[in-house]
Amino acid sequence: MSRDRLILFLLFGGFAMTLLEVRVLHSGVVAKEPIAWVPTIACGVGVIASVMGLVAPASRKIAMIAFLAVAISGVVGLYKHTEFEASKFQTLFAEKGRLPVALAYDGEDEGPGGEAEKEAEAPPLAPLSLTGLAFIGMIVLSRGSKD
Repeated sequence: MSRDRLILFLLFGGFAMTLLEVRVLHSGVVAKEPIAWVPTIACGVGVIASVMGLVAPASRKIAMIAFLAVAISGVVGLYKHTEFEASKFQTLFAEKGRLPVALAYDGEDEGPGGEAEKEAEAPPLAPLSLTGLAFIGMIVLSRGSKD
């Protein structure tokens, strides 16, 4: 098995596992926000593009376009998770328990320690995992077949 085929096989597994994870994590969100189906569909497209690269090398350009669409969906997901607000990215670098109250409190509940339950925030960089996997697929397919 060539290195490119091995990488495509690993991408297949990566997209398949991400599809399962996203489906579970977004199960409570899709009813309220239908756009939450996008990463599930994008993972499915990634799985199909990986298989196309493995079994139909002649369809390499189509698979590359599919990977490009998946990569774009990851960037759209980044926007949906963060709206490109700096405060959402700053929380990635803050120590646990040392987050400034101004960033931790969004004004919708009773504040830190209040009784109102706050919804868990979406992980800010999670959608970029799709973009990374898709870029790997595009790089492998752009190199051409060495079989």
